[in-house]
Amino acid sequence: MKTCQKRTRQRMGHRGRRMRRGGRPGGPETFRLGRALSFFEQLETKRQTIVDQLDRPEFETIRPTLVGELKALDEMIDAYVQHFELSSIVSEVPHDEGDE
Repeated sequence: MKTCQKRTRQRMGHRGRRMRRGGRPGGPETFRLGRALSFFEQLETKRQTIVDQLDRPEFETIRPTLVGELKALDEMIDAYVQHFELSSIVSEVPHDEGDE
């Protein structure tokens, strides 16, 4: 076997995928995971904004709407974490049930 072919075979990982230095897979999977985590952070930011608005008196008139949005957002976050199998990666922040 030629040296070049031997090096290429050594760099291949599970299912023939190329491996980065250090033995971790790189490429599209890592990119998609990064985007999924970025979107998760955006959802958490939106959730925190709604929680903050619940505590402010100027939003008292729309409080029922905010509570509904918070519940819907919590369900969406839970489904997102489950669908993309992020529970082992994301340290889940316990949602304070007293916000409602």
